[in-house]
Amino acid sequence: FCRFTAVMLPIEDIANQYGTEQAIGLLICRVFLGTATHEELLSFVKKHQPDWKLVLNIIEVNKLTPVAYHVLEHADVPDHVKDSLKTHATQNAMKSMMSMHEIARICEYCAGAGLNVLPYKGVVFSAAYYDNYSYREFSDLDFLVNLSDNNDQQILIDVFNTDGYEAMYESIDGIRDVLIKNSCEFHFNKYEKGERKFHADFHWLAHQPAFDLPDNITNDFLFSDPKTLNLSGKQIRTLNDNHHFIAVMLHHGVKEGCKTPKYLMDFAQIIRNGNLDWDYLYGVSKKYKYSNVQSACMQVLEELFGISTPTSHRTQQNTDSYKSLMLSGQSRNRTLYQKQMRKLKWNDDTHARLTMIKKAIAYSFQPSVLDYKTLALPKQLYFLYPLVKTYRLLAGSSKKED
Repeated sequence: FCRFTAVMLPIEDIANQYGTEQAIGLLICRVFLGTATHEELLSFVKKHQPDWKLVLNIIEVNKLTPVAYHVLEHADVPDHVKDSLKTHATQNAMKSMMSMHEIARICEYCAGAGLNVLPYKGVVFSAAYYDNYSYREFSDLDFLVNLSDNNDQQILIDVFNTDGYEAMYESIDGIRDVLIKNSCEFHFNKYEKGERKFHADFHWLAHQPAFDLPDNITNDFLFSDPKTLNLSGKQIRTLNDNHHFIAVMLHHGVKEGCKTPKYLMDFAQIIRNGNLDWDYLYGVSKKYKYSNVQSACMQVLEELFGISTPTSHRTQQNTDSYKSLMLSGQSRNRTLYQKQMRKLKWNDDTHARLTMIKKAIAYSFQPSVLDYKTLALPKQLYFLYPLVKTYRLLAGSSKKED
């Protein structure tokens, strides 16, 4: 491994390349993390006279409203900016409180049914690693579930069907084994007065098995040596610091390509407030062939936010594509092909890339739930599912054009 020193990029360089408003969003994050001062932020604002409507849009798109409100609450910025941020941040705080209570309740409910689940990411991550549980925006209630066998998935469905939640799919009996092999999650929705109140995701893997890694990192591994967190006055088991870092790296880095500054904020917070073993973390990333991604995420974290991590295990990466994805303002939506090409590019070695290609090819000959609903074929005819997938995708495109 080569040793190097990454340096936080000057904010003026960011502004020149990506625009004043993107630079302000980044500078707000730096102030929150203590790698820039309020004076630097206000001086930059005074000098550049930003379009505050665009700044608010960038903050909202990147789900950084609570962070921005905390930083700008007493700053000399237009009142309408602070009012907008306050409204959104207050709503997020209320949502966070309700979600923590629901997560604690679900954990107890699942334990009573004999299901081994641990909450992670989302408001649980905020409660564990942010200075205030309401400083992080989130969408779902995320859980890892350790399936002892395939029947546990049906138990999960039965349990939540009696708890006011609606399952992702009504029936998956015909392809249960295939679903567990080729996907990583099952979700439930709870509605109140016709509106969705909670969306709960249960992951039997913290990554997509067919597309993210050459070998699976099991929940049995991640569940080892859990820590305890106080949620709504109840002691709830969650992942320890090292395993929570691994889980968010699999999602933020491997799956999503670190496409938003919010993901960098998560890395910064767990580094600042967790107790991480870098030898262990890079040992795991090397074993499962995502150390290039981990190195790139840590390098761009230092370049954009000024948060340093040990370089002894890191390899020098060209992080331009990461920074462009986060700050260019262009659409972050990618086709499945584009996402997979990116993952192959950032994988550690040729053997790992070939393994992932083989897994992707094998996946094309297996039905997803939507494929199976389109045409239910017996196992001996699964070789026809590439045609079914093509038909389904083309039919979906036609409906969009109509």
